[in-house]
Amino acid sequence: MGISRNGIATLASSLALVACSSAATTISADAGCTPACGNGLTCQRGTCAPKTCGSAADCAAPLTCAQGFCTETSCTPPCDPTQVCLAQVCIPKAAQGCAKSADCPAGETCLSGFCTQTGCAPPCAGGEVCLGQVCIPTSGGACSPPYVACRGASGLYCANVLQDSSNCGACGESCPAGMVCNGAGQCAATCVASEAVCGGRCASLATDQANCGACGKACPAGQACSGGTCAATCALPYAACGLGAGAYCADERVDPSNCGACGKTCAAGESCEGGACATPCPAQFVVCGATCVDERFDPGNCGGCGVACPAGDYCRLGACTAPATTSSSSGGTTTSSTTTGSTTTSGGSGLLVTTLVVLPGTLQGLCADLLSTVDIGVGDPVLPPEILRVTAAGQVSVLNDAGAPLSLPAGIAADGLGNVYFADSAANVIRKIDASGRVSTFAGDGDAGLVNGMAVGAQFSTPVGVAIDSALNLYVSELGNQAIRVITSAGQVLTAAGGNGPGYTNGPAATAQFSDPKALALDGQGNLFIVENTPTVRKLSAGVVSTVVGLLPDGGTHYGPSSTATFAQASLQEGIAADALGNLYLTDSAGNRVLQVDPSGNVTALVGGPDAGFVDGDAGTARFNMPGGIALGPGGVLYVADDGNRAIRVITP
Repeated sequence: MGISRNGIATLASSLALVACSSAATTISADAGCTPACGNGLTCQRGTCAPKTCGSAADCAAPLTCAQGFCTETSCTPPCDPTQVCLAQVCIPKAAQGCAKSADCPAGETCLSGFCTQTGCAPPCAGGEVCLGQVCIPTSGGACSPPYVACRGASGLYCANVLQDSSNCGACGESCPAGMVCNGAGQCAATCVASEAVCGGRCASLATDQANCGACGKACPAGQACSGGTCAATCALPYAACGLGAGAYCADERVDPSNCGACGKTCAAGESCEGGACATPCPAQFVVCGATCVDERFDPGNCGGCGVACPAGDYCRLGACTAPATTSSSSGGTTTSSTTTGSTTTSGGSGLLVTTLVVLPGTLQGLCADLLSTVDIGVGDPVLPPEILRVTAAGQVSVLNDAGAPLSLPAGIAADGLGNVYFADSAANVIRKIDASGRVSTFAGDGDAGLVNGMAVGAQFSTPVGVAIDSALNLYVSELGNQAIRVITSAGQVLTAAGGNGPGYTNGPAATAQFSDPKALALDGQGNLFIVENTPTVRKLSAGVVSTVVGLLPDGGTHYGPSSTATFAQASLQEGIAADALGNLYLTDSAGNRVLQVDPSGNVTALVGGPDAGFVDGDAGTARFNMPGGIALGPGGVLYVADDGNRAIRVITP
C-alpha cells in the first residue's frame, strides 16, 4: 500500500516526540495508526515513522536497508544522511523513545530516553542519537526535565521523578503507603515545609498554579497564584508576569528580567534600579534612591544618603563645609568677603567669577566641551586618582571605570566624539577613556624613552600636556624628553619639535630646545602654543618654534607689550587656552590671576590677584589661590582649576 506525497509531508512535520508537561501524560507506544502506515513506515506511539532495519530482509520490496532504515534509492536529488527516501520524497528519520533498553530494537540501547546505537564518529552531540552510523536529532527529547519517559500499563508516559510517588527519583520507584515523593526525588512521610500532597505529589498551595490555596484549584490563564489566591496582580510590590501555568510574581523595581514591565530584560552587565536598567555605579559612588551619587562631594548626600548640606555650603570629603571667608588688603583698606558660589557684581570690567564646585584632591588638568561639560583629573595622597566630569549645573561624576589603571593624570583633552585623552605622567603613557568609561592605553609601552613609531610601541618620558586638533592629531608635551610629540590620527607617534635636551632655542622644530614644556593649546589655524618653565609662551607653527611672550625672568612679573612683559619663575605652570579671535588666556599661579594676551602680544590681568583668596564676584573683587588649568567653553566662558581652593571657578563675560 502506498502513501501520498501530501501524507508524507504531513508525516514529516509530526515526527518529533511531544514533551509531556504533566505527571502522567501517555505517549501511546505501538498503538494502531489510522490510516495504516504504508510501505517503509512503522507505527510508533500512534504516529507513522520510518522503519528501522538490520538488513534488506527486514524491508518489503522494493525497499532496501541503508544506514539502519528502510529506504528507496530513487529520490532526486539524493536524500542527506539524516533522511530516508519514501515515495520519492525525502523525510526525516525519527528517534525512538524508550524507558529501558528492552524497549529498543536489537542492537540498540536506551540512552537519555531514546534508542541509540554506538559507533558514530565523531560522537553525537547532546540532543542527538546514533542510528546507522549517522547522528539523528531527537527534536527536543521525549520528555522535558524533570520529566523522564517511564513505561506504564498504557505505554510510555512522562513522569516527574521529583514529585511522582510512583516514580520517585527514577521510573518504577514507588513510595511506600503513607509516604509521598517530597519534590526532591525522595520518599518522605510528609512534604517539605509549605507544601501539601496534591494528586500524589507535593505542591505549594501559596504559588502552585494548579493547586492555588487548595489541591485541584487551578488559576485561569492570565492570573497568578500569589499567597494562595488567584489574582490578576500579585501582592504589592510584585506584578504578575507570564500567562497560565507559567505565570509568576516579579518585583519590577529590581528584577533585571522584568525591569519596569514584564519581559523587559536589562542588557548584560546592567542592573535594575527603581524599574530602570542602569549600569552599576562607578567606583566611589553609592546608590541613593535610584541614583548613583558620590557621598564625598554631593551636597544633597554628603557623607550618607539624604544628608543635605545647608544652603550655600559645599560637601568636601563627606563633610559639609561652610563658605570660606577671605580678607584682602588694597590701598590700606581691608575688606572681607564670603564665598557662596552665588553671582554678585560690583562693576569692574563686566566679567563675573563664580564657583562651580569644590572637589576633593589636587586638581591636575582641565578641558571643556561644547556642552559646557568640564573634565578634570584629580589626585591626592589619600584618594585614588580619578578623571571627574562636572556639568554646567555642578553635577559631578567619575568618568573612568572602576579599577582603571591611573597613576598620575595630568593634561586632558576631548575629541568631541565622546572620547577623552589624558597624560598619565608617572606611567609614561597616554590613556584614552571612551564614551562607556572604559580606560585603555592609547600610546606608549610604559618605559621611559624617546621612541617613535606605532602608538602601542612608542615611548614617552613624563608626558604632561595634551591638546587635540580638528584632524584628531594629539599633541603631547614631555618633561623627560624636553620635546613636543604628536600622535597622528593614523596612530603614528612622531617628534613635532625639540627632543634636543633642555634649553631655550627657537627656529626649526628639529633643532629647537625647550625647558620643561607643560601646558598646550591649539588655535583655529593649527598653531600650537606651549607654556614652559623659562617662563615663556612659545609657538610651534609650520615647523618653526618662536617666542610669543615672556623673557628670561628678572625676578618679578611685569605686564604690558610682549617685548617687555616678564613673569616670575613660578608664574606660568599649567594653564593656557586660545580663542577664535587670537587671544590667549594664561593662569598666573604665583600672582593668583588669570591673564589675557591679545593678538598684538599685550599682556593684561583679566581677573584676580595679587593676594590669594577664595572670593567670587566681579573682576576686581574675585580672588583665586594658585590657579592652574584653564579651558575655554561656549560663549567665551572660561573654566579655571583653582588649585589652592580645590575648586572649579567660572569666568563669564
